[in-house]
Amino acid sequence: MKMKVIVLLIFCISFGFLLSAKQKQKLPVIIEECLIHKVIYDHGKKLDSILLQKILFNAQAKPVTETEYSDDGFNIEYKKEYTYKNHELISVTIRDKDGVSEKTLYTYTSSGLLSKTHYYDNDGLRIVKLYSYEGAKLKTTTDYEYVGKKAKLVSKEIRIYNKANKISKEAVINNSGDTTFKGVYFYDIPGIIAYKAYGSDKRELESYESFFINDSIITNKIFYLGDSSNLKEVYLYDSLQRLIKKELRDKNEKILKTEEYSYTSVGRLRKVIKINQNEDRKEIVEYEKNGRILSEESWQGENVEVKLYYQYSSLK
Repeated sequence: MKMKVIVLLIFCISFGFLLSAKQKQKLPVIIEECLIHKVIYDHGKKLDSILLQKILFNAQAKPVTETEYSDDGFNIEYKKEYTYKNHELISVTIRDKDGVSEKTLYTYTSSGLLSKTHYYDNDGLRIVKLYSYEGAKLKTTTDYEYVGKKAKLVSKEIRIYNKANKISKEAVINNSGDTTFKGVYFYDIPGIIAYKAYGSDKRELESYESFFINDSIITNKIFYLGDSSNLKEVYLYDSLQRLIKKELRDKNEKILKTEEYSYTSVGRLRKVIKINQNEDRKEIVEYEKNGRILSEESWQGENVEVKLYYQYSSLK
């Protein structure tokens, strides 16, 4: 009898270890975390520093959880959880401090293309998006809204491609069959849009020009936004066809907003500076060599107001 008890005990312990091992296999392997600290300033003087967000990454450098904290740096505002299967994102769940829950489920084709998303809130299924393809090119996106178990068509987006597999035409049709958006695209340098034309309510782009600096082509594209505003966007590219400057101007050529882009020696984005001349505001985003965000700054005039620092740590 004693031998049977010992054998049974050994079996139970072994079975327990097996269950524990299986459970551990289901848990994602966390190898890195990112702590985002928010530093607040008043007229350039540092007032406070709090933990704003914590992100945990798996072995594929994909986020597993994101936790955002309140202004005290301790209480959780919301938590976002990601699940994957065969390295594909299959669900995102968000829960806030008040118990409100949102969940999005992702479905893929056999070739790995996104085919469907389901969005749920506390009341159940709310929105479904369907994606159809022509080969590997996204052809249509159809949105349905659910009220109870009844689905209502919201809109459908249609894309047409040219011989170079770039989008040449695009349109959005609402549930009444009316076209709410229409775009026609042409390209001068391969892959870079040089012309956009919209419907009667939105007119974008009249012309663009190219010129030479040190035998390198620099393309300056001008996009006119709207018939009434007479605003326009000017895009400037370097000799490697990378965007280096973007300006928003009014009809008198006054610059309202500016965006400047700089790159590392290997071509990765290094810094983005956004300036709103009307409001005398400036935003600066810096990136690490591997492309991850390193810091963000928000300025009012000559004074910095907020800085965000991204601190990455290995958990191996």
